[in-house]
Amino acid sequence: MCIDPADHAGGWSPFREMVEIAKADVVIANLWRESIGTVVGIVQARRKGKPVILIDPNYLDSSVLKTILGEECIVHSVDKAVKKLRAEIVHQLAKNIEVRKRNGTLEPFQLAKLHSSLNALCARARMEDAV
Repeated sequence: MCIDPADHAGGWSPFREMVEIAKADVVIANLWRESIGTVVGIVQARRKGKPVILIDPNYLDSSVLKTILGEECIVHSVDKAVKKLRAEIVHQLAKNIEVRKRNGTLEPFQLAKLHSSLNALCARARMEDAV
């Protein structure tokens, strides 16, 4: 399923967008114009441990976004984003990796759970943000 926040038919709100990002497996952000909302969504997705592909059709070349995402996650067209999604991201999401817990039981690996644990550790170390 694809959710497009530009489709405001369901009543868009910043809270609703954050909930949808939290439920998403992958976020594809189209920065077709400079938008603080899009950047906030990207940061929110990274904080949740979500893979993000940024479409930068205007070659804004943001050093901040390069730092948050990595240059390899920034493309310049929808076609390149779809190719990246198919070639790299979908394959990563389809892997069945299990994690052995302290009590010896196994559970499926969840990137978001790992990211939450890392955020908790950073907070205890008084680091503001794991991103």
